[in-house]
Amino acid sequence: MLLCLLLWWSWGQNLSMGQSPSFPLNHWVYNFLERMETKGLLTMVLNGTKPLTRREIAQYVAELLQNPKKLARLNKVEKEQVQFLKLEFREELLELGIEVKTTADRQLQRLCHSRWLNPIIPKLLFKNGRNLVSIHHEYLDLYLDPVIYRHVRIGHVDSLSHTERLYRDTHGIVLWGRLGKFVQFFFDFRDTQEWGTQRYPVVENYSLERLGYVKAKGSRLDYDETQAGLVFGHKFWQITLGKERSCWGPGYHGNLALSDWATSYDLCKLQILLRRLKFTAFTAFIRQYPPIVEIEYETDSHIRRVLSHKYLAAHRLEFSPLQGLELGIHETLIYGDRGLELAYVNPLNFYWSAEHYLGDQDNSAMGADFELTRLPNFKIYGELFLDDFSVGRKRDWHGNKWGLLGGIYVVDIFSIPNLDLRFEAAKLRPYVYTHRYAINQYKHFTTTLGHRMGPNSVDYFIELQYRLSKAFLVRTHYEYWKHGANPPDRNVGGDINLPWRKQDAKYQKSLDGEIERRQSWTVDLSYELLRNLYLQVNCGYRLSKNVLLPDNNRGNLTQTEWLIALAWNF
Repeated sequence: MLLCLLLWWSWGQNLSMGQSPSFPLNHWVYNFLERMETKGLLTMVLNGTKPLTRREIAQYVAELLQNPKKLARLNKVEKEQVQFLKLEFREELLELGIEVKTTADRQLQRLCHSRWLNPIIPKLLFKNGRNLVSIHHEYLDLYLDPVIYRHVRIGHVDSLSHTERLYRDTHGIVLWGRLGKFVQFFFDFRDTQEWGTQRYPVVENYSLERLGYVKAKGSRLDYDETQAGLVFGHKFWQITLGKERSCWGPGYHGNLALSDWATSYDLCKLQILLRRLKFTAFTAFIRQYPPIVEIEYETDSHIRRVLSHKYLAAHRLEFSPLQGLELGIHETLIYGDRGLELAYVNPLNFYWSAEHYLGDQDNSAMGADFELTRLPNFKIYGELFLDDFSVGRKRDWHGNKWGLLGGIYVVDIFSIPNLDLRFEAAKLRPYVYTHRYAINQYKHFTTTLGHRMGPNSVDYFIELQYRLSKAFLVRTHYEYWKHGANPPDRNVGGDINLPWRKQDAKYQKSLDGEIERRQSWTVDLSYELLRNLYLQVNCGYRLSKNVLLPDNNRGNLTQTEWLIALAWNF
């Protein structure tokens, strides 16, 4: 009802300054905004609720452009990044009253007008000096780019006698634009094929980590993903009807409440966007895997299965009470085996109380986080996640399910421009994300909606990043992961698919069970050959101890791998 009233009211309004589609989560602009905030060049950056909209990012860029003193403090690389962003968000900056003199990407323009390429490129392509195709009519603005990704990964595992190879080919399109004054839209489609030395089972409706349903046969894997939607809004609010990912919290390597580790999901999202405050609420339609069948019947010699419904309700308030401090509070709730509950669709309701009202049969959680940037070039952040907690119980009671995350981020360390250091640590108690009803497990398909490390785990992450230029990035990181897996004879809360049962111990210490350890070192090189066209090289080494081997016995593994990729708008 609230959605219908807002849409009805907005129809008579001028919305051209309101609605704005989300910007891809994997773009370097998120790191750029975090650096500018940590350096004190941007204030009150509410980036703990991602994805940001194009208009949000443009407002932060405008804050830099309107302050000559801040622009003067940028180094050469940062100024190159600002020039890129001025062109990328040209339309939004013009709406904000910022005149953008940059009309085309210089490198791209030189290539398109070269003697050997100019005669064969249609005039429609790169017409605006930025996108492959741009269309402008009275009621339609559209921007389109191709998505191409090719990579080969070569690895060696000491338990195998052969070298592993994986080839990946992704292609698709990404477009966004505006339809009249009232609607903006976005569309991102990617189709992927993988093949190599690995063998996959031939199973209908098969799902893998981070993916939805895939088609697997022998050594070949096929899957696709579409993120798309319509955006309505006016000034300080907008509604998104679409399919996308969500990432909530200050974490870099992962977040406890909502991370972008799982595949995208359909949702209806309401956002209130103000200078010091951002409120986000959505209801998402997610999938349980293995699927739970509600009805199964045969028709025309085929078996039709009607799967149980599963929903994610979430809302988050992020605000900045003073300069250099951002706070966030959030609630998430998963329920299923029935239709939508109005109590959870209501964006202002208290889910924890609503769950009690509805009989305590759903999976609710809440949390809080902070970001502090009061010291120049230094940021400290943290997140608390409460899946379940009882003050009157002992700390090791199985129902005390919580997680902690903390991190430190230092930019221009040792006074070296563009050299950044980050340390992040996270811990999850046993049974976090689990639930006594399978439909309410805190996951989408096979993948957790929260931190990738899973319950009964700790994770330490260190990264050193150096940007030689806007085009050339060098990054290296080290990760240490420790996990308490379930032994064959007991449940210690180390499996998201297995909740606490009456026969399990009432008190459970963290990191009990079969202790799995993994250390990994990685070096990444990325060079932008042309606008949004990257050559990527990755070298990694991983040492795993006491992990399950293909023969179902536990042992140690040493893995080395090389990856080389070509990515365009990926």
